[in-house]
Amino acid sequence: MTDKISLSQGGGGLDSKQLVDSIVKILENPVLNAQDDAGIVSVGSGKIAFTTDGFVVKPIFFPGGDIGKLAICGTINDLAVMAAKPVAISLSLIIEEGFSKDNLNKIINSIKKTAGEIPIVAGDTKVVEHGAVDGIFITTSGIGFQNDSCQPSGSNVMPGDVVIVTGSIGRHGACVMAAREELGFFSQIQSDVAPLWELLSPVFKAGGNEIHACRDITRGGLATILSEFASSSHIGFEISSTTIPIDPDVKGLCDALGLDPYNLACEGRALMSVSKKVSDEVLALLKSNELGKNATIIGLATDSHPGMSYIKTSIGGRTILEPPAGELLPRIC
Repeated sequence: MTDKISLSQGGGGLDSKQLVDSIVKILENPVLNAQDDAGIVSVGSGKIAFTTDGFVVKPIFFPGGDIGKLAICGTINDLAVMAAKPVAISLSLIIEEGFSKDNLNKIINSIKKTAGEIPIVAGDTKVVEHGAVDGIFITTSGIGFQNDSCQPSGSNVMPGDVVIVTGSIGRHGACVMAAREELGFFSQIQSDVAPLWELLSPVFKAGGNEIHACRDITRGGLATILSEFASSSHIGFEISSTTIPIDPDVKGLCDALGLDPYNLACEGRALMSVSKKVSDEVLALLKSNELGKNATIIGLATDSHPGMSYIKTSIGGRTILEPPAGELLPRIC
């Protein structure tokens, strides 16, 4: 790392990991060191999941969502993938002087609609001078009660596990790119932003401790999540490119702009590593929900090459699937 923070360190790839690791090294404790999507804290006889996240997406409004919906989904999903039922959210707003009140009301109404029955119980609002932020930045935190029989973690993946993705990948990253760059011929691409608790809850209930790991696919995309699982669990992955679901419009944008769909963010998809004996049941449960109708088995965990993920190509080749490095798509969340 240099002595200056670079934009690439906020993109979710290798540069981001180096920055986060340097911070965790100073603040280290057993909960934080796990670097899961939420910290798990024992309270009495139960466990509470706690998460926080900042949102600076540009543009603030995009096809399929806005910064408000994105913030609530991000917090719900960070709890959901830890098998924790969301019970409360806090909301912090940093608003630029001159920001439209109509747009603020649209965002707050989007927050209310997305949160549904999950209450916003605390918050903070600051207004800063023009130019100090780009319109509006949002920080949300959330707490949830973790399922007693299911405690997934990136460090729990086992050799022989089946790897499942809950839907097509890369839509959010592709959507934000098309909207920001005003790529009219890809303007139909809708973000996949969605809350995942109702999709994942039945899976955790049925699969219990056979659900070893689960993470929502955000910055850095599928390649980054696989790399994090491989590093945390000291295992490897064998992934088939022909089974990874990528929608034609997303693939078209990637082909046109030279982007790798494996590196593009989602905001309504999860990657799961589950025991083979429950994989069929898990897949069926996911597919029974509209949000998981395109859920697919994409590979297996293995102990033959710890820390490495290999992807089999459509022509029979085999290459290393590495997390992205350098500047990716800034400000996607």
